[in-house]
Amino acid sequence: MPEPDAHRANPTTDTTDVKDILERISDAFYALDHEWRFTYVNSQAEKLVMRTRMELLGKCVWDEFPEAVGSGFDRQYRKAMAEQTAVSIEEYFPPLDTWFDVRAYPSPRGLSVFFQDVGARKREEQKAEASLRRTEEELQAAHDRTSGILESVTDGFYAIDREWRFTYVNAQAARLLFRTRDELIGRNIWEVFPEAVGGSFYQFYHRAIAEGVPLSLEDYYEPLDSWMDVRAFPSPEGLSVFFQNVNERKMAQDSLRASEEALRENEKRLQDAQARLKATLSAGGIATWTWDIIKDLVIADACLASLFSVSPEEAANGGIDVYLQAIHPEDRPRVAEAIKDAITQGDTYETEYRVVMPSGSHRWLAARGRVERDGDGIAASLPGVVLDITDRAERGRRERFLAELAERARRTTDPDAVIVDALRAVGQFLGVARCVFADIDIDADTCTIPSDYCADDTVASMKGTFPISAFGPYLVAAYRAGRTVVVEDVHHDEAQVPTEYVSAYEAVACRAFIAVPVLHSDRLVSVIAIHSVTPRRWEADEVALLQTLVERTWLTVEVLRQDRALAKEIEERRIRAEREAVLNRIGHSLRGSNDPKTVLETAVRQLGEALGADRCYYASYNRNADTAVLRPDWRREGLPSIEGDYVMSHYTINRDLKYQTGQTQVLADTAGDPALLKLGIQALVRVPLASGSSMTALAVAMSGGPRDWTPDEVSLIESVATQTQTALEAVRVQRREHNIAEQLQNALQPQLPKEIAKLDVGSVTRPALDEASVGGDFMDVFPLDKNLYGIVIGDVSGKGLAAAQQIALIRNSLRTVLYLYRAPAQAAAALNSIVTTHDLLPGFVTAWIGVYDASAGEISYCSCGHEPALIKRASGSVEALATTGPPLGVADNAKYEERLASLRPHDALILYTDGLSEAGPSRRDLLGTDGLIRMLLALPLDASAQSLAERLVAEASAFAKGVFRDDVAVLLARHRG
Repeated sequence: MPEPDAHRANPTTDTTDVKDILERISDAFYALDHEWRFTYVNSQAEKLVMRTRMELLGKCVWDEFPEAVGSGFDRQYRKAMAEQTAVSIEEYFPPLDTWFDVRAYPSPRGLSVFFQDVGARKREEQKAEASLRRTEEELQAAHDRTSGILESVTDGFYAIDREWRFTYVNAQAARLLFRTRDELIGRNIWEVFPEAVGGSFYQFYHRAIAEGVPLSLEDYYEPLDSWMDVRAFPSPEGLSVFFQNVNERKMAQDSLRASEEALRENEKRLQDAQARLKATLSAGGIATWTWDIIKDLVIADACLASLFSVSPEEAANGGIDVYLQAIHPEDRPRVAEAIKDAITQGDTYETEYRVVMPSGSHRWLAARGRVERDGDGIAASLPGVVLDITDRAERGRRERFLAELAERARRTTDPDAVIVDALRAVGQFLGVARCVFADIDIDADTCTIPSDYCADDTVASMKGTFPISAFGPYLVAAYRAGRTVVVEDVHHDEAQVPTEYVSAYEAVACRAFIAVPVLHSDRLVSVIAIHSVTPRRWEADEVALLQTLVERTWLTVEVLRQDRALAKEIEERRIRAEREAVLNRIGHSLRGSNDPKTVLETAVRQLGEALGADRCYYASYNRNADTAVLRPDWRREGLPSIEGDYVMSHYTINRDLKYQTGQTQVLADTAGDPALLKLGIQALVRVPLASGSSMTALAVAMSGGPRDWTPDEVSLIESVATQTQTALEAVRVQRREHNIAEQLQNALQPQLPKEIAKLDVGSVTRPALDEASVGGDFMDVFPLDKNLYGIVIGDVSGKGLAAAQQIALIRNSLRTVLYLYRAPAQAAAALNSIVTTHDLLPGFVTAWIGVYDASAGEISYCSCGHEPALIKRASGSVEALATTGPPLGVADNAKYEERLASLRPHDALILYTDGLSEAGPSRRDLLGTDGLIRMLLALPLDASAQSLAERLVAEASAFAKGVFRDDVAVLLARHRG
């Protein structure tokens, strides 16, 4: 509302003729004929274009404003005239250095133009919200209609009385409804439009009348093939309806022509429409006022008086202070400043504020007006409108509240904190005494409240567990059905709170409440409720707000709970994965060693490092001798070793009976054992590996202070202890088997002769790893008679004791068949038949079987799937002898071919197993037969056979970077010449 100003002028008078209306409106207005000549210019237009009407009337607009030719104004005006359709444009006009908002309405007589200077608004950075823009449009429309431009508005408008009869219809409404006014005025709307009966518009209008509140609806009306945006304002006289066809406005030309014709033909109807419009505005909460600044007299309508709780007498003769006193004290200075700025610095008055009602509640109003000045530029009056925007403001406040609550919830990961914050926030927002969150178990008849909010110390907390049935059967039934329960007074709501249950509510100081249940998978899980200690009428928006809060809070809590469960599962999986990785790493290291000392040193080092411990050691105990040996002892850098011999009885921890029977001992703090503290051990986990009088243990200790060992850490230590025990046992078994196999192999593998007939013989064997020195390779050189000699090399699949047993079988069998047949192929076939028929081999054998005839200097041979034999000639060339049959033991009907090769003076025969040819730095870079040939080509033959064999193996080892992947055997026979 405006306040008095020092400036004074003659009071304005109210008039109803059209010219006075056009002079009083805040919009600038001028009319053009078909020759674009000015036929009317109002005073506001004179101010905005900075030209007097005398300078403009009768002149062509394009001559007076040549800069506008070709502009958007030019195009839109010509379009309006050519298409006879209303146009609007908002464009910058450089000559006047401002923006204009222009609406042009064509008619058979020319063009009517309404415009405003919107430069100030354009320079602002869209400070109004989208919803406010709609309010501004409604305010402007109300102002325009108040000023008499009813028939120029684009909205359809009609009024109907309590009997549903049309009492007024504007031209736009007639056009949109495809009916004439005569067809509508006085007739029942449902008789004119029977198809609408029972439909959405029918229900909408009846609801508006029944509830007595303004409503809006946008829906499709099939008989007119149109979507309608409808706003209905109930009043004691009936219903006022504003509506728009939100289809493309295809019939704008006919509507405007009909509108202007109706305006010319029936001015009386226009006056009636203005009167009805006043009633409509009043019913819609839109108030109008004019403040006579000089007289300090506010001329207000009944709606304004009602909004400000002002009596009719004060409304008719009251000054500005009457209205200012109704404004909320916090808003009053700001409103006064806005009025002052409008009078002294500008013309437009626009603001929003709260007014305090007699009940103590407040409502939000949006006010808009324009200062009118006299000929000297002195402010004379301030007419304007006020719109009740309480619903929008409260809706915005609720939305901000929910948004802020959601933002706080988004920043937390604790579901309990979300619940506590939601209870506090909604309790304070709605101004209730208490807000509770309860977990409900209908079957157990329990209501458990872990969290609640209390407004002050006068209201007791309800944290605890209650029997839910104590609060009545209706409450239980409603919760089961997922229905919200709203009680305004437990003393006067027999349906929901029977009399015999009132005492239960009184016991917890609850006189009125709203309770919203939460169902998860159709099962009641919890309830959020707000309590009042006095009777309270709950508003529908309060119920809706609590329901929305409950839904959003529960969804947030569920997501956070699931996230927490997922995070816990991920952490548990991570711990398990880390534990498994440590176990795998330690297990791999333990399996890679065949030395008990190395096994123990590896176990204590890797376990200590994995746990971040200060010390990890292995201990052996002899209870009968009362001795303990600690060795090996891994410790972090800087700690002294505690390896050595100790007396068991000096240490209190050794008296633990559970430990003595094989149970893990976990000590977070060893303060009770001075002897341990003397060793610098302040926390300890010991896992016994054997029990009885002789015991071993794996121990992890801390020297820097106590330590709370987690179950996962203890489990890891126990697992490593088991691995260590298993590895030690495996080493013992491996060593025992190795010794047996080695002894057996040595016993079965004869000493090869250094020479036979005219051949020098050399041999080399090399295991792939130390622990695998008992392999499947074998060699043999033996006489068959005085001129014939058997020369054999082979590779039995497998290693260890089993391989040694197979070598014995194959070697002895080969000697037997060669003694019998003296022919390599025949001997191979016979031996293959024996081992396959009787299933003597679990695997197979590759073998090169040769018979050397010293008298002829030739060797007959059969290669059973073995590596190609090589002959380095005295000339320096190298020949490869091809394979002539499959391995022994693969097929019972295998065929073997015998071939003959000569061995001349200084030639060398090289036999080898695949461990030599498959040597290499990687599996992609192997030596192969070609690599061996290259080595032999570079190898001189002037050394002994043994030296040549050793040199060949050494060069292959160098190529393989010192590591053979398989056992290597080389047999070299050199003709002496």
